[in-house]
Amino acid sequence: MTPATPKLSLVEPDGRARVVAQELMFPNGCVVSPDGICLDAEGAVWLASPASREVLRVREGGEVTHRLPMPGQPVACMLGGAQRRTLYNILSGKVMVTPEQSRELRGGTIHAMESRWPARAGPEPQGAAGHRFNSARN
Repeated sequence: MTPATPKLSLVEPDGRARVVAQELMFPNGCVVSPDGICLDAEGAVWLASPASREVLRVREGGEVTHRLPMPGQPVACMLGGAQRRTLYNILSGKVMVTPEQSRELRGGTIHAMESRWPARAGPEPQGAAGHRFNSARN
């Protein structure tokens, strides 16, 4: 079975929707979705780039200011920690396309590194059950 080709749709404030991109390899992490991306205090977006094995910092207008090589394929990132300056990167050994591939691999790592820029001000991140994430490193 061939996986469906993803499409990215834009929903306007008046409710109209239209397709703005097609045939995406990895559509996760669009700015309109909080999944796998984050904003720093300067308003730049941090995002995972699994195809290039990097985490990117991108300013408004598309300027890539930083490319951080990763030891695996990043699929998500988040700024957090006590000072909100720790960049947490979720890494996979490979990008999974189907749910079956994800279930088969069932692995990954969290790679943490310090950031010059803190996270944008907002509520403290919490887990699905409302528990605060432990940002301590072991």
